[in-house]
Amino acid sequence: MGRQLFLFLILPLITSCLFDSQFKKIDENFEVGYVNMPTSRNVYCMDQGIFHNEYVTAINWNDSFIAVKTNDYFTKIHKGYYIINKEEYLKDHYNNSIENAAIESLQSEVVFNEKCETLGINGKFKYTWE
Repeated sequence: MGRQLFLFLILPLITSCLFDSQFKKIDENFEVGYVNMPTSRNVYCMDQGIFHNEYVTAINWNDSFIAVKTNDYFTKIHKGYYIINKEEYLKDHYNNSIENAAIESLQSEVVFNEKCETLGINGKFKYTWE
């Protein structure tokens, strides 16, 4: 009886931790989401996170590019703007870091918006989390 009661009480706790995640599919290779905490939100390519020590606060994309705004994981202060060339990233996706040549870092919001317009990415983010 005691063992059954223990399992009855502990199983909901264990399974609630396992299913605390949220993902949104971008295409067959990329998705955005988090596991356990929204402040761990990341862009994933083939189940590998791209950003480290920062988390995604806004995202938009088209068929060729992903536009991302991030905050620093520890300070929660705006960190940067990035454009990911999806086709180029897939060629070297094992280098899953922002140093990958397929990721362009833009520190200015004005330059970022201009670049998005040039690449045909809608100026407004599809999803934002602050």
